[in-house]
Amino acid sequence: MHLVRDRRTKKPKGFAFVEMASVDELEKALKLGGTEFMGRKITVSIAKSQGPRFRGPFRGSRPRYSNRSGPRRSGPGPTRFSNEPKEN
Repeated sequence: MHLVRDRRTKKPKGFAFVEMASVDELEKALKLGGTEFMGRKITVSIAKSQGPRFRGPFRGSRPRYSNRSGPRRSGPGPTRFSNEPKEN
């Protein structure tokens, strides 16, 4: 069972996802829809597949670097900047 919670407050949103081991258990659970549990009417339904979702640019697709120094590059070292004017 997966109880869905609000990301910010961590409070339950009021619904959960449950995987059934067999079709027989699924049918029994579906029959409970509309009944009362702990003083509240419950709804039981089969979850729909979300399918692929657009996550926006760079969300989850960026390369991750373990030491946060960025990718290894060949060639000259880093460019250094200075506030001093160039001498000609």
